[in-house]
Amino acid sequence: MKKNLLALLCLIQVTVISLAQPLMIGHRGSYWGVENTAEAFINGAQAGYNGLECDIKVTADGVYVISHDDNLSRLGHSVSIESSTLAALKELELSQTRGGVTYTGHICTVAEYLDICNQYDCFPVIELKWSAGIHSNDAGNNDFSKIPGLIELVREKGLAEKAVILSSMKGCLEYIRTNYPEIQIQFLTGQYWANHFDWCVQQGFDVDIEIGYFDESTVKKFHDAGLKVNVWTINSESNFLTYYDYGCDMITTDYFKLSDITADISVGISTLWSKRKSELSFLATEGQSAMGVYNGKLYIPNYETQRITVVNGEDGSFVEELSTDLPSGKITGISITEDGVLLLGGTNGGSDMFYIARCDLTTGETLQSFAIPVPGLGEANYMATIGSFLSSEGGYLATASNSGKAAIIPFANGAFGEAKVIPGHGVTALASQAVIKDRNSFFITGQSVSRKLYNLEGEVIAQFGENKPSTMASSAICFTLGGKEIFISAENKVGILKTFNITNGVEQATVVGNTTSAMGRGANDNLTTPLCVEYVDDYAIVYLLAPNNGMAAYKIYTRGNSELSVPTGESLQIFAYNGNIYIRGVEVGEPITIFDLTGRILISTTAQRESIMLNLSFPQQTVIVTTRKKAVKVRL
Repeated sequence: MKKNLLALLCLIQVTVISLAQPLMIGHRGSYWGVENTAEAFINGAQAGYNGLECDIKVTADGVYVISHDDNLSRLGHSVSIESSTLAALKELELSQTRGGVTYTGHICTVAEYLDICNQYDCFPVIELKWSAGIHSNDAGNNDFSKIPGLIELVREKGLAEKAVILSSMKGCLEYIRTNYPEIQIQFLTGQYWANHFDWCVQQGFDVDIEIGYFDESTVKKFHDAGLKVNVWTINSESNFLTYYDYGCDMITTDYFKLSDITADISVGISTLWSKRKSELSFLATEGQSAMGVYNGKLYIPNYETQRITVVNGEDGSFVEELSTDLPSGKITGISITEDGVLLLGGTNGGSDMFYIARCDLTTGETLQSFAIPVPGLGEANYMATIGSFLSSEGGYLATASNSGKAAIIPFANGAFGEAKVIPGHGVTALASQAVIKDRNSFFITGQSVSRKLYNLEGEVIAQFGENKPSTMASSAICFTLGGKEIFISAENKVGILKTFNITNGVEQATVVGNTTSAMGRGANDNLTTPLCVEYVDDYAIVYLLAPNNGMAAYKIYTRGNSELSVPTGESLQIFAYNGNIYIRGVEVGEPITIFDLTGRILISTTAQRESIMLNLSFPQQTVIVTTRKKAVKVRL
């Protein structure tokens, strides 16, 4: 059966690994069939779920069957599982309407369920429900007598090392851990997961937490303890993306499929920290509308006090305040060049001169002052730079005015050249800003103005298509990460950000994941939510300042330039992730060869298992994988 990319893969040395993407678990099989019946399990497997979750009960004649409830009243029959024989239960036709469709079916035994898991290469997720021979509570009402038979059945089907036993009954889980250490265990919990954290760590139990009761910090806490996190129950793209970005290892769903995803998930977003204004004593009511970053420190100028607040980028804590000797109004904009030169400035309310002060990063002292003629530009309060100010190669400063024009001011060797004023969009738009894309192009923003990309001659070379940023607020940032071009837009005045992947062109922009949560509800007359970005190792950190609301830091990372090619009608899957080649569905003993595009052999081996991983240390390289008489091109 063709399965999705989120399957558990194994190293060629038989070491189990876990990819960054979560495994998908079909809740009670799936929504397509009477819950917990063979039809629901088969349809869940065929939908691409990696695991199939079920609920266990025991019949009067000691057979393990699958039912969520003690009786079948929800499914059309007021009969008790515990008081009925398997034969009597099998005679009953079960009925359930789900999603407007009425399904019929029959009760499924655990043996039949495990056979389906084997047939469709899914791992079983078995939830222990309170029943005769399988129960425990804190009061010591324990009965484990039926657990050995269940585990033995799982072993007989060859699934002991793949199966996951799930329950909220602690005693049952401890019993299984003591007597059957090879079985994977998850503790089922919800709102009060924190009360059980230490116990899970002590026992080495993974956890399955109900949606809405935990966040990214919870996942990190369990991961730091070496434990995995499952979430139940996810049935929408928005929720999937949220818990995907939290880093959940498994996602349990009734009917959501990876094919339902419309958002771009090649780029990930996670919150590093987020603080309300009440937690940040250094945030002013007015005057802070720009921000820069360098070496992990944030620099926030205040155009009213002429001071610069320095903030620790790791946690948003106050570091110090720098005093400048600049006159009022000349500190509205800030940009820190690639070589650490701090620039402050703006038109100071005028229209024909752009004032720039180069200040010391440690003291705020003015080192150089510039007055650059920008005839007819109009009021411009913000600026962006690209390049190193003190180098011979240099770069340029870009700014946009509230009248829709823009100016490009080149710099090199510690000095500015002659400004070029371009018409821009020509619309009166408050809080307009220039957002640099690269050395040859930049965007112009502004309230109620569509985002267009301009070259340095002032010509429009691209604009957003169907997927486009909001124009409710003016701030945005553009950068390149892991071969992908990212555009992040402030969607409104209270700190909601939306991320776009513009690698394939601005017109073909795709929306990455969910928008971030609002920082608050406070008014912001400046229409700005300053953004800045800094690279850290193989990811970027985007910092957000939402005046009158708070600050946040977001980790932006790529999930690899994976490319999947599955021959039509075949089960073979070959794809790349994080510099490794994964091959699923290859025959044991089949030769595997990996070439570079010049034909040089990089790896030549033989498959020891049906699913393997091969490591290559060639970032960003495209290679050709050949096996089973197929050749597939993938990019690392």
